[in-house]
Amino acid sequence: MTAASTSRVATTHKLERARPDLFQRSDAIGLRHLCGHLSLLALTAAALAVCCTTASALAGRCWPLAVLAHSVVLSHLYMPFHESTHGTAFESAWLCQLVAWPLGLLIFMNADSFKWFHREHHEFTQA
Repeated sequence: MTAASTSRVATTHKLERARPDLFQRSDAIGLRHLCGHLSLLALTAAALAVCCTTASALAGRCWPLAVLAHSVVLSHLYMPFHESTHGTAFESAWLCQLVAWPLGLLIFMNADSFKWFHREHHEFTQA
């Protein structure tokens, strides 16, 4: 282990001791966060649909904002996808796997391929 990776591990352990609540896995909390992500996704998709189907002067001006908002929310689905492939988004491993696949489809990533590729990344970065 290099000095840099040892330092990172020590920092992680220090944070874990200071804020153990950040390191606890919970299906309920994970599902609550996932519902928040999906609710925002549905809201921005609805706004985009309204802006693109409304025949008014306002629709011509609102669709770029709706596309921007929807794309930001969609790109943030990478976070629960990433944590699910690590097995840290939920307490239950089966729930992590169940969530990783649909999220991967939404962001055009294969959950199994990403898991193995990302594991290799962590092996070579010691993080």
